[in-house]
Amino acid sequence: MIYAACSHKTLKHKMKWAPYVAVFTEEEGPHFKESDGLYIIDPKTDQYKELTIRGLGSDSPLYLFKAHGISLYSSPEDNDVVWIHAVNHMPKRMENSKTFLHVSCVSIFKHRVNETFVEHVETIYDNLITTPNDILALSEKSFYVTNDHRYNGYGIFSFLMRQIEDISFLPWGNIVFREHSGKIRVVVREVSTPNGLCKGPDGMIVVDSSSSGVINFFQARTDGALSKRDTVQLPHVIDNPSYDPDTKSLYVTAHVNVPKFFEASKDVSKKAPSAVYRIFENNSEGRYFGDRFIFEKLLENDGKLVSSATTAIRVQEQKKLYVTGIYGSRIAVLKDI
Repeated sequence: MIYAACSHKTLKHKMKWAPYVAVFTEEEGPHFKESDGLYIIDPKTDQYKELTIRGLGSDSPLYLFKAHGISLYSSPEDNDVVWIHAVNHMPKRMENSKTFLHVSCVSIFKHRVNETFVEHVETIYDNLITTPNDILALSEKSFYVTNDHRYNGYGIFSFLMRQIEDISFLPWGNIVFREHSGKIRVVVREVSTPNGLCKGPDGMIVVDSSSSGVINFFQARTDGALSKRDTVQLPHVIDNPSYDPDTKSLYVTAHVNVPKFFEASKDVSKKAPSAVYRIFENNSEGRYFGDRFIFEKLLENDGKLVSSATTAIRVQEQKKLYVTGIYGSRIAVLKDI
């Protein structure tokens, strides 16, 4: 099964509250009244269904689920239970005010296979989780999470500094590790716009620097610390990577027209072109001259097939590649990949 976080009922209101692109609003509306959803997709039939979220609360905006990156973990002892770790950009109304604050946090849910609901387990707040983008679940409680900027973009000064981060590739982001015990610490400092992350070849942790188009490969130590081992440069602004052990390849989405991407961020009816790249190890002689990885373009579209693609995931059994975008209302399925 494929798990997905979707702005299912609030797409047209999505850009009223989008802290991940520095969009904040005080305007009342559905964006402050309804959570995003969690779905499962059956790759055999491409049928999908929504999972009811239990235990998060519905009486206050503090308990809304505003999704960004998600990651899954299943224990070898119980494969029927899936732990869903999700970046949550919750809005919280200030007391006696119309202003909403951005609460950066990570929410963990528990889903038993074949059930129609997920249970909220806990939501983690910490001063080190500041501008979370994507997450990699390591156990029921432990994870890595990327802070993609130093500045969240709230207020004129912060907004301008955030833009400077993007266009200058300044290494102001970081990667945070939460241990199973609950202790949280920074394990990678001074990285440029760290966005998506996943487990890659040889157990390496793969993190993309979105604005600069760089894929970073880190080796994880037993204590959770990360050390950089390699990089790959792509020709575009990039988004989330995923790894398929069957093809031994990374699949990475890219934004080939950044101005149109930001147009779509203001109006989701606008289409933003994007591409999908496959990255794999170079087994030719070129490997010995420093080219360990090579990449090829699998797809490029004008935004009509899928707008502003942010994720591409390959399903081994069906040999399908699922591509979805942050501002789109559909998922593209590529067969025989």
